[in-house]
Amino acid sequence: GVDKAIAFGYCLGGKAVLDLARGARPEVLGVVSFHGILDAPALALKPMSASVLACHGSADPFIPEDQFQAFLRDMADRDADVQILTFLGAKHAFTRPEKTTQEDDDAGFQYAPKAATRSWDAMKRFFIDDVLAQD
Repeated sequence: GVDKAIAFGYCLGGKAVLDLARGARPEVLGVVSFHGILDAPALALKPMSASVLACHGSADPFIPEDQFQAFLRDMADRDADVQILTFLGAKHAFTRPEKTTQEDDDAGFQYAPKAATRSWDAMKRFFIDDVLAQD
């Protein structure tokens, strides 16, 4: 078995790592979600032991404001150690350098180089300084 784990994911993978943290398994130390889907599954409401960093674009059309607010309530209800990094104007898939066409933009996807770089750097700091240093 696994004694300790950290995880990160993008989009649906971002949702998967959030759900992994929601599962409250003690070996999961921390997770990072990049433009992840934030809706919560119907899991028992348990305090989370994993720390969470959610990197989110404020203009992500796949995360309406009510879903974002529900995510905040869910994290608070689980007494989560959560950080949320929101990039003003960033859309879904802000880390994907191939998402640069007008068609992509119209579909709600758009690469944002600063958000991509800053979110990756934030993930590294989060895992090193906040998660692994506490273990």
